Amino acid sequence: WRSADVLQMLRVAATAGRPIPGALSTLARYHFDPTIRHQLLVVRNDVEQGTPVWQSMSAVGLISRPESHLLTVAERQGSPAWALDQLVDVKRQRVASRLERASELLLPTFVLLIAVLVIFQVSLIFVPLINLMEGLL
Repeated sequence: WRSADVLQMLRVAATAGRPIPGALSTLARYHFDPTIRHQLLVVRNDVEQGTPVWQSMSAVGLISRPESHLLTVAERQGSPAWALDQLVDVKRQRVASRLERASELLLPTFVLLIAVLVIFQVSLIFVPLINLMEGLL
C-alpha cells in the first residue's frame, strides 16, 4: 500500500511535468513514513550516482523487477504517468483483495471464538445448577 502511495505521488509529479528524480528528492526529505523516507533517500543517492530511477527503486524493494521494467519501457515511450497510474491501480486492487481474503478468514475465526466463550459461560452457569439439583434428590 505504501509503495502504491509513493507511485501515486510520482504520477502526480510526472503529470505536472516535473522530473522524477526531483520528485524523489522532495519525497525523500518530506515523506511521513521513516521507512519509506529512508528507502527514497537510498534511491535518490543511487540516482545521483547514475543508477536508473526504476532500477534503484526495485533494488530497495519499493517496486518489483517486472514493475521496474514496465516503468522503464513506459519512460522510453513517453508515458510514465499512464504506466504509474495503471501500476497504482493494480497495487491497490491487490491490497484490497488481500484484505478481503483476510477478513473472510477472520470472521469465521471470530464467530468460533465467541461460540467457545458462550459455551464456557453456559457451563459455568449450568454445572453448579445441575450439582445443586442432584444434591436435592
